[in-house]
Amino acid sequence: MAGAAAAPWTSGEAVVQTDGVEIEISGDAIRLGQLLKFANLVTDGGQAKALIANGMVRIDGELETRRGRQVGIGSRVEVDLPHGRQELRVVQQRPVSGS
Repeated sequence: MAGAAAAPWTSGEAVVQTDGVEIEISGDAIRLGQLLKFANLVTDGGQAKALIANGMVRIDGELETRRGRQVGIGSRVEVDLPHGRQELRVVQQRPVSGS
């Protein structure tokens, strides 16, 4: 990807920005570790803890170091992964319409 700039909080390698993914939740907030698992970015809490501890996760632009951090509706979570950056947007679960 020509002209890609590295994010200031990465190791200096260029990352690919992926399209954002909306994650619907039914309550007001979800724990960060649960959000990462729900989005299929990690398979367990240990992987979530490692990503967070290695400075690979930001919430609304701020580096986050707590796996138990409550992430509320409207928050934007950015995760640096080996294949690029993934952005998650936390949204209120939409009502299911009956057919």
